[in-house]
Amino acid sequence: MILRIHDASATEASGQEAWPAFEKTQRTTGRFAACISQPAHAALAARLATVLKPDVFGVLPPEVIDAIGRHDVGWADHDLTALEWAAEQQPQSFLAYPAERAVQAWRKSIREAETRSPLAGILTSRHFCLLAPRDSDPHHVAFVDQENRRRDPLEAASPLSSDDLDRFSAALGFCDLLSLCLCSGLAGSLQVPLAHPADPASRHADKVTVLLAGETIHIDQQIIAPGALMRVDGWIALSPNVLASQRFHWTIA
Repeated sequence: MILRIHDASATEASGQEAWPAFEKTQRTTGRFAACISQPAHAALAARLATVLKPDVFGVLPPEVIDAIGRHDVGWADHDLTALEWAAEQQPQSFLAYPAERAVQAWRKSIREAETRSPLAGILTSRHFCLLAPRDSDPHHVAFVDQENRRRDPLEAASPLSSDDLDRFSAALGFCDLLSLCLCSGLAGSLQVPLAHPADPASRHADKVTVLLAGETIHIDQQIIAPGALMRVDGWIALSPNVLASQRFHWTIA
């Protein structure tokens, strides 16, 4: 689950790197204003991918857009349980889940992706291997090691080049991070790498400045044509124990 909280000090960005700014919103304690499920956030990431200009990550085939839009399906059961218990317990951000449960969700996402296509499985596996914290946690270490060894022959057998897989992975990571920032309610300016943000190479990647102002998104370099409409479905907290469905909207300025 992605939380939107009331604490303005945690949601106001000023030229910060996007991931630390997003992470701060999820680590801050306090009453949440709204929440958005992981699968819904992924669907928003796919909507962003569909309107990216091809000179950013090249042409993204429908199969890649589908992989982006469904990369977080493994979190669906966790999020549904959180909604069912919302009257008794505030939903948790996905960043608050212990490593073992997070890895279970990642594996479930990868297996579901593989039922759709080999490419979807490869991209989803790559994504979570990059996202797994490099913290020596045994669950994270085992996951990355097992997935990399299992995925290597699949990539070798793929008709796609490593360059294509790299740019598709970068597109997934970029759209995923921008979607997370929107869902969290961040406001102000953010620096977002034109790369997968968890890839060590992203430190040297070009960045775009994204200005989030209410329901308007300003992105420099015009990587998305103005006028594109974005949306995601979530829930607002009418009271500490009552949630109501809510659709959030943004327009690319």
